[in-house]
Amino acid sequence: MATCTPVGNEQGRVRALPSAYGLVLVTAIVLQPFVAFGEANRSQITQPARVVLYATITLALSLLVLVVVQQRASSGRDRAAVVVGAVAASFLHFSALFDSNPRDESKLAVVLLVWVLLTAGLGRVAHLVGANPNVRLALLLFVIALTALPAASLVAHAVEDDPAMALADPGPLATPAQRPNVYWIVLDAFARPDAMDELIGLDPSPFVASLERDDFEVSRTSFSSYWETHMSLASTLQMDYVRQATTEIIDEFDAFGPVVVGQNETLARFRRLGYHLAYGPAGFVEWSACREDLVDVCLPLVRPPRAVGELEESLLDLTPLGVLSLPTAYSTPRSFVDGLTEAGAQLERPFFAFQHVLSPHWPYRYRADCSARDVPVDDRRLTLEEQLDEYRTQVRCVAADTQEAVTRILEVDPSAIIIIQSDHGSRFHWPTPRSEWTTLQAQERFAAFNAMRLPQPCRDGVEGAPLVNTFRIVFACIEGRSPDLLEHRAFEHPNDDHGVYEEVDPVGAPR
Repeated sequence: MATCTPVGNEQGRVRALPSAYGLVLVTAIVLQPFVAFGEANRSQITQPARVVLYATITLALSLLVLVVVQQRASSGRDRAAVVVGAVAASFLHFSALFDSNPRDESKLAVVLLVWVLLTAGLGRVAHLVGANPNVRLALLLFVIALTALPAASLVAHAVEDDPAMALADPGPLATPAQRPNVYWIVLDAFARPDAMDELIGLDPSPFVASLERDDFEVSRTSFSSYWETHMSLASTLQMDYVRQATTEIIDEFDAFGPVVVGQNETLARFRRLGYHLAYGPAGFVEWSACREDLVDVCLPLVRPPRAVGELEESLLDLTPLGVLSLPTAYSTPRSFVDGLTEAGAQLERPFFAFQHVLSPHWPYRYRADCSARDVPVDDRRLTLEEQLDEYRTQVRCVAADTQEAVTRILEVDPSAIIIIQSDHGSRFHWPTPRSEWTTLQAQERFAAFNAMRLPQPCRDGVEGAPLVNTFRIVFACIEGRSPDLLEHRAFEHPNDDHGVYEEVDPVGAPR
């Protein structure tokens, strides 16, 4: 007996799926900000699959909303898709119109209310113009083009050659009789003692005295050569000036990110000398993530419950969800020592261990009692004076953590070479154009903290040593020779133009 499918059931199944137009439109609208984000941060994203995962989840939820709205639409499914697309675009482009981190948190409710009203108005406009098929077609083509452009750039970048810097061949190296373990702790934006005292209003002499009692040479005149973290660390690890006024580099993180996390002259030379290598990343900073192909041991981070990374935080910042304050992973000098202890059998001696601590740099992790916040304070929500107060707290607390870490290292490794440095100084007093900087203003960012614990015969040259000479001094000490030191030079990019670098006087003042 012949059967037939009721027409109503067939129509029900069709309406349970998004229309072809709606599927393409909403997919393009949802994927566009993720593709644009990936293209803009392509050299800093260490796990692109996570971006793909978050984009897929967002798209699935958006298509589910589309199906529900289209089923209830009484004025055309494609017209309803335009409304859904408009709301999705408003959600995913929130940061283009609003600041999710206003200094006055009482304004957050106002900002969100304005966004809701604006989105409602945008949805109403979309409903009106979506009635015109020509407008719908033009909108679809526009969104596809807007998504295709950054996608093409991403593909082109993916097929480019690896831009990593080539490493020099050091030639035959004799194995020294003594190969002490080497510990390098970088405290991000920890100012030099004189700048700390004069500009920040904080006396660091107790911390300096503590280090000196543990046989550190603490320089009062050391400088970095660059005032940004990735450039300064790359210069120190390459033992050279990695970017000069004539150097042409399109993407700094492409070129120098791998240098910071292990693909550099310093680690290559340690490896040739028979050292094992351990690296601790800078908390939630995406580009600093440890790479197991470059080091022997990746040191763990402190991960509060539900902690997110920089990638997740940056993606949330695109949306109204950026107003949420979420826990983030972090490292401290104490967690550095804990990680080395846990590494135990994995890390053979001698070893070189490097920990990048994202303090006292913002976001501000320590409370006044030096306990660690799971959710750090974002400096964008603070006034300048509040930022200075928080910075002073971070300096005091990370200094105490560092003292404890040094004590614990020396208890088990009294012959250790230990280096406590910053990558650059603070940046609170740059209100004037660069051409009008005072000497003190210029020094603030370039005046770097530098404390080195070396065997007695190796200590000459630490005072005033630019950071670029750090491992030139260390290797000369280990290998029993005189160091080949570079004259200090400094470089910066004016007006935040990373395509142009200028050489400045060693203190950072314009020539």
